[in-house]
This record gives sequence, structure tokens and C-alpha cells, in this order.
Amino acid sequence: MKKINIALVILGTLLSLSLFMPRAALAASCENSSQAELQKCLKTNPIVKDLNTIVTFLSAAVGIAVIGALIYAGIRYSIAGDNPQEVGAAKQKIINALIALVFYISIFSIVQWLIPGGLFN
Repeated sequence: MKKINIALVILGTLLSLSLFMPRAALAASCENSSQAELQKCLKTNPIVKDLNTIVTFLSAAVGIAVIGALIYAGIRYSIAGDNPQEVGAAKQKIINALIALVFYISIFSIVQWLIPGGLFN
């Protein structure tokens, strides 16, 4: 339960970051620019740089956490044998890890949509 709460805090932080940085605010200094100039302007924008750093770090952390949870649950599943409670607990951990991954991917998509041109261009 504690791991789920930590994942929810991380996802909530990303969501709040994405909600407080609308597209217009990030591109305000780049108004009336061509697409190439807009991309160049956004690459030098400090907010975009900070957001890129945060998203990169969180992507690595979520990836490591999900893979670790899947490996741990897989080992518990294989060790469980005929114990139905252990099998159920392992299956629930796998499901929780996959749900966390889906939530993170959706939050990542929202951040990509909010920033003109995306983060990693």
C-alpha cells in the first residue's frame, strides 16, 4: 500500500506540473514565430528545460520501480506453489504495477500535449 501511495504522489506531482503550465505560457516569448523558430525558442526556455529534467528523472524512476515490482511479483508467483493467497497477492502486485505504468504513460502524454512541440524534440 505504501508503494502505491508513493506512485500516486509522483503521478500527482506530474499532473499538477502539467496543469499549471499551459501551452500559451510556455510559448509566450515565442509569439509570431515560424515552426523552426518556435522549436529553437522552446529549447532555450528554462521552464521546458526544467520540465524535461523532471520528466526524464521520473521516467527512469517509474521504469525501474515497475520493472522491479514485476520481477518481485513474478518471483513470488513462482515460489507460491499451491498457496492460493500467495498467488493472489502476487497477481495483485503485477496488476498494480501495470496500473501504475498506465497512469504514468497517461500523465506523460498530457505533459507532451501541453508543451508545444513536445519535450524531447
